[in-house]
Amino acid sequence: MPQGRCSNFGNGAKADSSEVLTIPDGQDMICPLCKHQLSPIVGRGTSRAPVVPLMLGALLLLVVGILGFAVKAIMSHRAESGGNVVNSSNGGDSNTGNKSGGNNGSATPVPFKGNIVMRLQGSTTIGTDLAPALVEAFLKKKGATSVSTVAQAPGADGKTDTKIVEATFPAGTMPDGPDVGVEIQYRGSDTAFTDMKTNKCDIGMASRPVKPDEQVGLGDLTSPANEHVLALDGIAIIVGSNNPFGTLSKGDLASIFSGKTTNWSKVNNGHRPIKLYARDENSGTHDTFQNLVLGKTKMATAQRFDSSEALVDAVAKDPDGIGYVSLSFVKDNMPIKAVAIGNGAAARQPTVFTVQTEDYLLSRRLYLYTPTPARSALASEFVQYTISDAGQDVVKSVGFVGQSIPKKADIPLAPALPPDAPGEYAALVKGATRLPFNFRFRTGSDQLDNKALADLGRFQRWIVANRDQVVAPLLIGFADSTGAADANMRLSKSRAATVAAKLNQAGLYPAVNGFGSACPVADNSSDGGREQNRRVEVWVKTR
Repeated sequence: MPQGRCSNFGNGAKADSSEVLTIPDGQDMICPLCKHQLSPIVGRGTSRAPVVPLMLGALLLLVVGILGFAVKAIMSHRAESGGNVVNSSNGGDSNTGNKSGGNNGSATPVPFKGNIVMRLQGSTTIGTDLAPALVEAFLKKKGATSVSTVAQAPGADGKTDTKIVEATFPAGTMPDGPDVGVEIQYRGSDTAFTDMKTNKCDIGMASRPVKPDEQVGLGDLTSPANEHVLALDGIAIIVGSNNPFGTLSKGDLASIFSGKTTNWSKVNNGHRPIKLYARDENSGTHDTFQNLVLGKTKMATAQRFDSSEALVDAVAKDPDGIGYVSLSFVKDNMPIKAVAIGNGAAARQPTVFTVQTEDYLLSRRLYLYTPTPARSALASEFVQYTISDAGQDVVKSVGFVGQSIPKKADIPLAPALPPDAPGEYAALVKGATRLPFNFRFRTGSDQLDNKALADLGRFQRWIVANRDQVVAPLLIGFADSTGAADANMRLSKSRAATVAAKLNQAGLYPAVNGFGSACPVADNSSDGGREQNRRVEVWVKTR
C-alpha cells in the first residue's frame, strides 16, 4: 500500500514526528489528522520520482512550515486595529474561564475508539463550554465511572471547533458498550439546522430562535416538543471603570458602533475619540449584538477579539474604549463597568435579575432544538436533563443565567419601580417579592411561549416547596401601547388571567390584575419592543 509523510510542519503532530503513514489502496494521499497532502515515499508502493527533487521539495516545505508557524505565533499575540482579530487559545465563543474536565486543550488527542452515541451541532456560545459541562454532568448522573472532554485536532483554518466527551460505564449498563462518546461541534447557530436536515446531529444548538426557512423538512421546530430554552444570557456593554459614562439609549449605542458617533462628547462630557472593541464574526455574542443593536447596519471598524477575556482586558486598559461581552464576564472588583441601557423606557443595568425577567434590553435566550421524531432516546433524555433544576445548576456554574427559581432568601432584589408607576400598582406590590421571571407569549398570540410553559412547571414546584411561607401569589399583566388605553387595560388583565387559568388546573389560585401599557421595559415603536412589553409579572407575599 502507498506510504507517505505529512509536511504540514508546525501544524500537525504527524508532520512534526515525521511518522510514516500507510494509506489503503484507492484512498487519497492525505494526512488523517490535518488533511494535508502527503509527500509520497519512493519505493514503497507509490510511483517513483527523482530522489533529489523530492528531498529539495521536502526541505522547502519544512522551511515554509517553520516560517508559517513562527508568523502565526507572532500574530496570535498582536492586537491590531482596523477589524483584525486578536486570537485566543481556542477560537471559540468562550463564555467562562472554567473549562470542562479532561484533555480540553490537547492539539493531538488520542483518537476515540468507542461509540459516538449522540451528536450536538451549532452555536459556539453553547458548544465551547456549556454543552460539554452539561454532557459531562449528564453522563455522570447516568452512572459513568470516568468522564473527560477532549478537544479534537484543529481544522484547516487552525481552529478547534469539535470536542468529544468520552465516558466509561460499567459493563452491561450501556447498549453501545462500556466506552461511549458524545460529539459536540460548534461552528455557529446556522449549522445546527443544516446538519439536522442531513442527519449529522441529534440536537441543534442555537443562540437565537430558529428562522422559518430553516424549519423546512424538520417539522415545526417552534413547538414545545422541539424548542427548548436552555439558558439565558445578557449582552453587557462595558467601559473602563473610570469612564464617567453610565447610561446609553439603544439608538446611541447603534450610532456608536455603526461609526456615526465617534467622540465621547456626543454622549457625555468627555472630548476624546471613542475606540470600539468587538467580538469576531464567528461569535454568537457578536451575532446577537448585531441583531439586537445594529440590525442590517454594518459595524464600523473595530478591534476584534475571538476571546471575551481578551476584549475585557483591552477595554479595562483603555479609558476611551467601549465593547460588549456576555454578562458572565462582568464580575465584581474588575476595572470595567456595565452601562445601563434604555430605549423609550427606563434604562436598566444588566443583572442576573433583569436578564432572568428579560426586562434588560439586550437579553437573549439560548436554545436546544430536536427534530420530530427524535433521533435517539438518549437525546430526548439529555434535553430534559438540561432544563431540569440539576441541569440549570450546571448552567449557572458555567457562568450563564439559569431559569430555576431560587429559595426565597436567595431571590435577587427586583429593581425599584419606575417613578411613573401607577399608585395602585405600587400599593399592590408593597411588601411583596417579585420572582425572577416573566410569563411571555408567542408572537401575535395569547398563547404562552415555550419558556413560559416550562416556567409554569417551575412555579408550581416552587409554590409547593414554599407553601408554608407563601400567603398570596399575584399575577400582574402588561400590554404594549398600541390601541386605546381601555383596550390595553383589558388585554393586560386578560394575559394575567390566561396564566392563572393554567395554574388553576394545578390547584393554584393566584390573584390577577393588570395595568395596561404602564411601566414599559422596551420601546413601543418597534415590533420587538412591543412584544417585550406584553408580559405577566409574578409577585408573592410571604409570612
